[in-house]
Amino acid sequence: MDEDDISVNSWSSRFRSVLVMAREGFRADPVRTVASVVLDVVVGVAYPLTPVGVGLLVDGVAQHNSRRTVFGALFLTAATGAVLGLQVVGDRVRLRLEEQVAHRVEVQALHLVTGLPGVEHHENPAHLYRIDYLIHESWLIANAVPAIIMTFEIVVRFAITIALLAAIDARLALLPLAVIPSLIAGAIAEKIRLVAIARRSGHGRRADIINYLVADPASAPELRVFGAADHVLGRYAEDRAALARDEFWHRLKGTWFIAAGRAIFTAAFAYAMVVVAQRAAQGTVTSGEMVMAVGLAGTVIGQAMQVNNRLNWINWATTAVRHYVWLLDYDRAHRPSGETVAPPAHLRDGITFDDVHFTYPDTERVILDGVSFHAPAGSTLAIVGDNGAGKTTAVKLLLRLYEPTSGRILVDGVPLASFDADQWRTRATGALQEFTRPHVTVRETIGIGDHTAIDDGARIDAAAARGGADDVVRQVPGGFDAQLGTEWVDGTELSGGQWQRLAIARSEMPTTPILLILDEPTSALDPVAEQALFESYTSDAHRRSDAVTIVVSHRLSTVRMADKIVVIDNGRVAEAGTHDELVALGGLYADLFRLQSASYA
Repeated sequence: MDEDDISVNSWSSRFRSVLVMAREGFRADPVRTVASVVLDVVVGVAYPLTPVGVGLLVDGVAQHNSRRTVFGALFLTAATGAVLGLQVVGDRVRLRLEEQVAHRVEVQALHLVTGLPGVEHHENPAHLYRIDYLIHESWLIANAVPAIIMTFEIVVRFAITIALLAAIDARLALLPLAVIPSLIAGAIAEKIRLVAIARRSGHGRRADIINYLVADPASAPELRVFGAADHVLGRYAEDRAALARDEFWHRLKGTWFIAAGRAIFTAAFAYAMVVVAQRAAQGTVTSGEMVMAVGLAGTVIGQAMQVNNRLNWINWATTAVRHYVWLLDYDRAHRPSGETVAPPAHLRDGITFDDVHFTYPDTERVILDGVSFHAPAGSTLAIVGDNGAGKTTAVKLLLRLYEPTSGRILVDGVPLASFDADQWRTRATGALQEFTRPHVTVRETIGIGDHTAIDDGARIDAAAARGGADDVVRQVPGGFDAQLGTEWVDGTELSGGQWQRLAIARSEMPTTPILLILDEPTSALDPVAEQALFESYTSDAHRRSDAVTIVVSHRLSTVRMADKIVVIDNGRVAEAGTHDELVALGGLYADLFRLQSASYA
């Protein structure tokens, strides 16, 4: 979020944000939403009636009218009791409503984030900031829903107060106008504060990152080995100090505006008191009416400040809500439209890249530049090349995590883009370069490779065996039921190689894939173990004879068994052929192979 993001917060966007907040509140808990509105309206009506009861009581005493005195006392008791009693009930209702809204928004946001077909929003820094802000500040939206309802209550109370003041003297009805400068001043002060938050977001984010870094067990060894802790903590102290200084000066600046607004109201209040005093001296208002007028006038500034605070809170919350609205819009824009076809159960022809180009969104760097190749059904195709050549990007396109900028990927001649992304992924499996390390049990870590079979012990046992994770299961205390992650009391931490074994076993859970991908999944294993695993992976009897296997690896000795090798250089297919053909060609592949062979000699 930056200053521009705040400045474009138009009335239309604010109004939409308020509508979204109200809608989420009703969807989260319609009964409590309606109950909260009703309770607050009744409180809004009862609150200004308290000075009325005081006025009736005073007049009854002054006139020695016992009936009027008793009525005034009962009226005052009823109004006060309604306010106090219903406020307690309303607070309980709102508290539960806040919890319901927070839960709904957080779950909804997570569903939207994980439900999108692609991963652009996970890799775009601007999108990541919005998502992170939304998830961590979902409580703002939850608190804003009751704030909207309470604002409505205060407005009702304010309107009744004006009507009662006007009934005493028409001039007193102008008193609420004097709070307008205070409201404007409060809005200006809030805008100053929000702009300050935007300007210092860099300091805040860096401080949060350092805070996480210091607490992260993985960072602890290097902080000590390199003696970097003091430097890192120094940066943290600098950022926090900058935040504190900025906070102080912006709050001070806002305070001047608020003080000016309060001064204007104080002058108007003094005038109102003079009017009431003169009327009382002239005998045109009773003692009770004078007391009522003083009481009502005294609540005007308090009510105005409550309105101001609630509006400021809602305005602050719209910052989070706009991120939520953005996510809703982003989800709609990136959901596939039009009809889709079911992916094939069996491959006949294979998978083809047809002049595929790809440039990551919001960048100008071309990652793939006219890549074309064909992987026949039942074949193993290896993709090799230097770091950054575009190998993993090709894998992401195959898995529909991104869509080609131009060109096509064909599956048996049918454009991959015509398949539903989720259905297509049920026909694919693989062990990826960047794999997850879920801190759950070993059984779950493997089983999520096919969540429909997560309770199928036989399937999980077989997947562990095929993926070479048997040793991992035997080595950890508790076997399949071992809890992973040292943040748990009985948790076990695994080595990088062990985690990779479990990731490979996870890829073995699907039983009928037509696309198998191995994208640098064995970087923590030695070359011999990697080659043995690849050979097992691609030749197991359980594999479908028509499936295409895509292997991405830097170790050329491992991929030599592939039916075809595609060499990508600077986003283009530089060479393609079998291992023997490419070595005989004497090009880039041959040079890389000789270089690696010499290093192992």
